[in-house]
Amino acid sequence: MKKIKKMDKVKTKRSDGFSFLGGIITRDGRESLRDVLKTANADVLRDKVLVYLSAPISGIKDPLILEAQFFAMERAVREIEGAWYVNPLENGLPADSYWAEHMLADLRLLAGCDAVLMPHDTGSSVGCRIERLFSERIGVPVFSDVEELKEYVQKLTN
Repeated sequence: MKKIKKMDKVKTKRSDGFSFLGGIITRDGRESLRDVLKTANADVLRDKVLVYLSAPISGIKDPLILEAQFFAMERAVREIEGAWYVNPLENGLPADSYWAEHMLADLRLLAGCDAVLMPHDTGSSVGCRIERLFSERIGVPVFSDVEELKEYVQKLTN
């Protein structure tokens, strides 16, 4: 496990036994996000490129529009052979949690991914700007075009 920075020492324990520690989702402090996902859904995620889905969330007031936006992105990633999605709407937090809590949980999910799919039209979304900057800093490529993402996944899986 990576050296834990001072600000990452806070460990959040969830009711399902998973914890957030040092930017990695863990179960009993031993498994990375990729390990947890592979264990939970081994057949689907075996040797898959994990793609984090990034799009405005808090600025969209209609939950149906929000879910439809992410469902369309999920479908696009599922159609790419060798890829699977990580959806921030499924970060394990209640919907009414503070924005900052969601942002930290989402960045922890993003840190375990191989790529990010972010539409061009993210507008003035602060969360999307943070996710883009974070991705660039940790070396995770950001794609707005599904075809470019598909080419990247093919390079990684061949």
